[in-house]
Amino acid sequence: MKRKRPRSAKECEQDLEREKLRAEVVKLRCSGKSYREIGKALNITESWAFKCWSKVMERTIKCAVEDVEKQRMLSIQRLEKMLCAAEAMVSAEESPEHLENGEDVKLRYFEHEELKLKAIDRVTKIVAEIAKLTGQYAPVKASLDVDTNAAERILDRLARLASSGEEDEADQEPPEG
Repeated sequence: MKRKRPRSAKECEQDLEREKLRAEVVKLRCSGKSYREIGKALNITESWAFKCWSKVMERTIKCAVEDVEKQRMLSIQRLEKMLCAAEAMVSAEESPEHLENGEDVKLRYFEHEELKLKAIDRVTKIVAEIAKLTGQYAPVKASLDVDTNAAERILDRLARLASSGEEDEADQEPPEG
C-alpha cells in the first residue's frame, strides 16, 4: 500500500479555511438565509455556498447513520444477553425439595410453572424486538411478471390438437432405446 505524503502547512491552512467557511455557511443557512444571500455575505458563489452546505450535511448524515448503527448493535447485544437468561429460565428443571406436606410441593411446582410461562412470554417479546432491529419485519418488494396471453396460447394449442386428433409432443412417450 502506497504511503501518503504528509500534508504541508499550506494545505492544512487551506483545509482550516474551508472548514471555517463551511461553518459560516451552516450558521447563515440555519438562520434562514438563501444560498444567494450566503454567497453575497461571504463573497462566494451561490453554488459554492450550496456545495459547502451539502458537504456538511453529508458528513452529518454519515455520522448519524453510524451512530444509529452502533446503537442498534448495542441494543441487539443487550437483547441477546436477556434472551439467554430468559431461555435458561424456560429450560430450567424444577426439583422441589420433597417436603412432608404435599401442598407445599404442589405450590412450589405451580409457582415454577408460572415463572416458566412468564419466561416464555419474555423470550417471545425479546425475539420480536431482535427481529425488528435486524429488519426481519421490513417490507420486501416483490414483483411478478405475468404473461396474460399464455393461457390463451395454451387453450388455442389444445383446441388445435383436439381438432387435428394429434398428440402433443410433450404427451408422447419417449422412444425406447
